[in-house]
Amino acid sequence: MKKLLLFLLLSLLCRLGAEDPLRAYEFVREIKPGGGTAETLAIRFDNALYRHTDDGYGNIFLTDADGGAVPFAVRPAAEKEEIEAVTRFDGRITAFSRNAKDNSASFEFTLPEEKIICTLKFDTDLSRFDKKVDLIFFDAAGKTVRRDDTLKLFKYDGLYGNSSVAFAPVRAKKVQITLRDFTEKKVSPYSTEKTGPLDHVTIQSSRAEEFRFKKITAAAKEKQTIRGKEKEIPALLPELGRREEKGRTVIEIDAARVPVSSLVLQADDKRFARPAKIEFADKKGKILSLAAFEANDAGKKISLRGIRCDKIVVTVMNGDDAPLKNLRLSWTVPERLILARPSGGKNLRLYYGGDAPKKTYDIEKYADKLSLGELDLLTPGPETPASSYSPAVPKEKILRVLMWAVVIAAAAVMLGVVCKLLSSPAAPPPGE
Repeated sequence: MKKLLLFLLLSLLCRLGAEDPLRAYEFVREIKPGGGTAETLAIRFDNALYRHTDDGYGNIFLTDADGGAVPFAVRPAAEKEEIEAVTRFDGRITAFSRNAKDNSASFEFTLPEEKIICTLKFDTDLSRFDKKVDLIFFDAAGKTVRRDDTLKLFKYDGLYGNSSVAFAPVRAKKVQITLRDFTEKKVSPYSTEKTGPLDHVTIQSSRAEEFRFKKITAAAKEKQTIRGKEKEIPALLPELGRREEKGRTVIEIDAARVPVSSLVLQADDKRFARPAKIEFADKKGKILSLAAFEANDAGKKISLRGIRCDKIVVTVMNGDDAPLKNLRLSWTVPERLILARPSGGKNLRLYYGGDAPKKTYDIEKYADKLSLGELDLLTPGPETPASSYSPAVPKEKILRVLMWAVVIAAAAVMLGVVCKLLSSPAAPPPGE
């Protein structure tokens, strides 16, 4: 009996420790390669995926044809937006010379590599200056690319102008900068009065101030592609039923846990304006959220919060008017994609549903950037139940089974001891 109990415990522990990683996923779908050549695959979400995934899209698992895990990330699709951004490049001053005769200074500013630049910014604490700048641009081979003469570099009391000199975009690695009026005479605003034996004079002090700066930074305006607003696509939600009752039109919708973002209500009636409400409910009929709106002939888009629910109920209050003719509901949902870059071919299997914990991959950190590149858009095949699916046994149930196993084993041991005592021959009386 002890051996039987030990065997049961070991069997249970082995089952818990050697579980199939796919047993937690309820459904599987085949992903066939499309005709695209992009390295990044984008698997579109549909109603079946929404219906069986949790709120964080965590119970999803992607494998290759051999069963190996394929890293992925779930992202909403977004429009690509072109912007003009300023990119700054640091360089170093590689040469410097002064020319006292014409009060100028020349120096070379060198970048680590050729860049397209359109601005040079001087990092200076001076609040007032007015200079002329000559620029000569050189490529990586040292060949002169362009020459710009007599550019303005000025700033007045920190209010007008700035410490940058702008020019037409040019590709260069080195810039020879000649700064005119490098040393500027400054007259003190304060005066000192002196009285001599013959007359009274006023003296103003003056000094020579150089154009001092800490460093130079080159900059360029570049067009960059960023994620714009999320793409919205039509959501196909089937009706469960429609009825007219007590001056109301009630429409029940199979929401399939699709996070709808908007509703447009239309009818054939030319003029109407009626109060309406929309209810979001779970499988048990519990109302998760409620919103009121006006149904009218304008066909205005009603924004929704993307609540994932099982059933939507739309109610239009007709009052004493006749029900609206050919009442139609149109829904939209943000397009959602599963992004992946498989290394072993594009024949994949998509597992989802069930009680699986969320998996985290490095691709999560750069998925937004991948979504801006070229994508091979794929649609998953038909949904089929996963043969490996085995719902997890709750820990409370495991403990309960173990407890009853111990109780039964203990009772069996005690019963065995009692039976052994009853079946043993009685001892002879003393003296016989």
